[in-house]
Amino acid sequence: MTTDDPLAGLDDIAWDSLSHAYGSAEDVPDLLRALLSDDAEVRKEVMWALLSNIYHQGTRYEATSYAVPFLARLALNEATPERDHIVGLLSAIAIGFDAAYLPQGYDPDVDRQALAEVRTETPESWERKLDAWVAEESDEWQRKFRERMRPFKSLESTVRNAETVVRSYEAVRNELSALTGLLEVEDPGLRTEVAYLLSWFPEAAETSVPALIAMAGTETAPGPVATAIVALGLLGGPEVIPVVRPYAAGSEPVLRWAGAVALARLGAATPEVVANLAAATVEPPPDVTPPVPFLQGDYRGLAAKSLVTAAEIITPAILDAVLTGLSRSSEEGSFEITAATLRLTFPTGALDPLPPFDELTEPQRRVVRTLTQMGRSTWSWGNFTDILGDWGLPQNHDELCAYAGIPGPTP
Repeated sequence: MTTDDPLAGLDDIAWDSLSHAYGSAEDVPDLLRALLSDDAEVRKEVMWALLSNIYHQGTRYEATSYAVPFLARLALNEATPERDHIVGLLSAIAIGFDAAYLPQGYDPDVDRQALAEVRTETPESWERKLDAWVAEESDEWQRKFRERMRPFKSLESTVRNAETVVRSYEAVRNELSALTGLLEVEDPGLRTEVAYLLSWFPEAAETSVPALIAMAGTETAPGPVATAIVALGLLGGPEVIPVVRPYAAGSEPVLRWAGAVALARLGAATPEVVANLAAATVEPPPDVTPPVPFLQGDYRGLAAKSLVTAAEIITPAILDAVLTGLSRSSEEGSFEITAATLRLTFPTGALDPLPPFDELTEPQRRVVRTLTQMGRSTWSWGNFTDILGDWGLPQNHDELCAYAGIPGPTP
């Protein structure tokens, strides 16, 4: 930990020659300085600005990796306010939205390989790939959408985006050793965010796993412990099963949830673990302070996603519970459990062509009926209707009701 100037060298970088979501990154130095402001409202506005420009809806940019060392030093500086928010930003910079990598975890080699492959493309080969990408879509509306998106998928921009993904991750990885020491600070919110950050770096597991085990063994606040347990499930192997298993059988709801999620990820799910996960889809653990960062605190969604990894021991009673959980979800909180429930009940993937409703299995028919009962506010989200489309189901409420033979007004 250091009390030296965390922003030393900030002006040595030609920020005006770098870009972010809104063009020139010349504003980044002042934004980074403002993270040291005594005014909480100023810091809040600055954090939102950074979450919009160097990290915009999951996308990283040329300037992003340059900002990482300064963000890390700010997080290590004891005088910096709200260091947990800064570490949270570093996690976002490293991997984007975590929903894409849960419950299995992040494999950096996937993005590295994607970058290596796209660098081998020629303009001609890339145009052929785009031709095939448009032509393979059987749905006319989706095919037209791909045609409209094609100009935004140039080879140059695709290479650039792949490079920023890898560079941003590597920039955070370079700071990980120093940041790991923050697991021992007094602030439970900061400890939580550091445990969450570590969970996305499997190549550092040799040092991270012992540190997380030590943290879980001495921590008293449930939020940091739950985060450490889920992180151990993402990073560890069979050796951590004895560490996390007792939590899955404990009395604290969020720790029982975390233990079950970790065991499912480790391939150690038992009927009792599956029952715990199913129960969490019906009645998620109460919120804790500091909150558990995974899926932005969507306990129900991560429990449902974890059940997919144990699909071979899903019983009708477990499915009943998941459908109850689905019916209790709404709006943004419905996305992950909707996708997981469809994956559980439609294991072969999208229905193409869509068969008559009566030809669906009974679990599939029950899922469709439950989806028709979701509220108007949920159906207004394109994210929700896109999930239905991914599985070949009608994306309009009235059309889904008609498919299921259910009369009734739009919710």
